[in-house]
This record gives sequence, C-alpha cells and structure tokens, in this order.
Amino acid sequence: MPKKMKSLFLKSKEGELEVREVAVPEPGKGEVLIKMAFAPINPSDINRLKSVQEEEIIHFVPGLEGSGTVVGAGKGILPAFLKGKRVACNAAYSFSGTWAEYMVTKASRCFPLPEKITDEQGSMLFVNPMTALAFRNIAVRGKHRAIISQAAGSALGQMVLQLMEREKITVINLVRNEKQEKRLKTLSGGIVININNPDYYGILREAILAFSPTLFLDPVGGEMHDVILSLMPENSKSIIYGTLSGEKLEIHPRTLISANKTVTGFFLGHYLEEQNLLCLIKMVREAGRFLAREHHITIREKVPLEEVQKAIPRYLDNMSAGKILISL
Repeated sequence: MPKKMKSLFLKSKEGELEVREVAVPEPGKGEVLIKMAFAPINPSDINRLKSVQEEEIIHFVPGLEGSGTVVGAGKGILPAFLKGKRVACNAAYSFSGTWAEYMVTKASRCFPLPEKITDEQGSMLFVNPMTALAFRNIAVRGKHRAIISQAAGSALGQMVLQLMEREKITVINLVRNEKQEKRLKTLSGGIVININNPDYYGILREAILAFSPTLFLDPVGGEMHDVILSLMPENSKSIIYGTLSGEKLEIHPRTLISANKTVTGFFLGHYLEEQNLLCLIKMVREAGRFLAREHHITIREKVPLEEVQKAIPRYLDNMSAGKILISL
C-alpha cells in the first residue's frame, strides 16, 4: 500500500478545484478502504460543491459515488467479507469522497459488483439508479397513474421513464431540444414535449388534461415549476430534487391552498436512511440487475483528476450526451 495518494480538494468557495497529495486514509471499525477505479461527475456532485461551508473547505473531498476494489478493512464481519472485492461505493464522509485515488467509507455503503457489470458502469450504480427506483416506489405507493418528468432527456430521466412504464404509469417527458425529443420518442410510447417548442404551453396543457398527472419530478426549479404545478389536477404533488436553473423557487400560495397541492424536497441519502434494511438490499440488487440487463449508461469521455475542472463545464453544457467519468 502506498502512503500517499492524489485527491481533489476545493481551493476556494467559488468552486475552484486542485489536486493535492495527501496521506492514504486508514479504515476504522465498520469501514473499508477502496482503491478507486472510476467516479462520475453528477449534477448532485456539482450542487454539493456549491453548498460547501467555509469551515469545510480545508478537508472537503468531492465525489458521491464510484467503483473500485476494497484493499483494506477495519474491524467487523462486513468489512472482512468485502476485502478484495470489486464494489460500487457511496461516500459516507465529507473528508473522504470518491474523487480521489483511495476512499474510506462505511462498509454498508458498498455493494459487490457482479461480473457482468464493468467498473465504469458500476461507478454509476448508486445515485441515478437508486434515485430512479426511489421515484418509482414513491409513484407506486402514492398510486400516481401519470407523472411529469422534467429534464427527461438526462440519464436519470431515461431510467425514470423505463421504470415507470414497467408499472404502466404514463410519463409526460419534458426535454429541451429536438435531439432529446427524438431519442426519447424512440425509447418509449410516452409523451415527449420540447420546452423550446413555440406551442409548448398549449401542448403541455392538453397532455395534462388528457392524462391527469398527479406527480411532478423536477430537478430544474425556477419560475416554470409554479407554471407546471398550477396546471396539474387537485391533490398533485411535486418533488424538487435539483436546482439546474440556478433560480429561486417561487410558488404562488393559491397554487397550493386552493387545490391542496404539495411541494417537497428529495435527497437520496435521506430517503435511503428512512428505508429498512430489507428494502435497501432489494433496491441495490434491482439497481444492479437494471444496469446489467436493461440500461447501459452512455459514457462520453474519461478524464484524470487533473482535468476535472475543465470537464465540469463540458458536462453541464450537454448532460444528455452522456456521463463524464473520472479515471482513477
């Protein structure tokens, strides 16, 4: 084992990143040390970079998910079981993220990868697939027969579409360009609406009248959230899980009061903490099967740690083109 490793750190609150050489961490009780292979750049990672507090900067290492091999194990049955195995992993601590050559995390945040899943695909097992499964569960338990999915051309949006259609839940997919519109129409018989279409508002209104969606999944936010929610039927629910617009969310009170509508936030970590162990195991296994058999995530490029700063704007400029992976 080397004593030193490369890791990304925040240089300033403005989001500037830099590579530093630091000591390889040691796993404690219930923890494992992972030699990282790949880690994706996700919108959730970028949002996390924006929310880091001043006192966190000195030790904060970004990266919420990735893949690698367990090379060290602290005390405990699960750490010992995982040693030597290829795993998908999720960061447990702000000081030890996946954008580093090695990461310490809780053994419970790791899932052994089947042979059919590559390190590249396995690095994306947690955030998008588990979020899509969570939304599927919320829709099924809430008896929503139709939903609206904003930014539906993204990797997560496509997963949501596939999982909802399995449950015979109609998805009104909102995309932002013709390329995404064509791609989704080849994947599904669902409704695909380009928000840049001059007739967008009228088309959306007709779709809502026809299918009565009662759940709105929105990673964008901004002023359009209230516009869309106001068109939806009584007792509708919206879930905000991102801030891609960069705008404040403004909801007119009468949208909520007169029609008994609700707006809630969603963070995957909180959702998973609320589930019992059996539910978590089932979700992780289903996510693995989903990636292995049904949904291959497009990877557009791989970059080293030193190139992440330049890669982030490229990813944000065209997220639907595929994931950018950090090669570790």
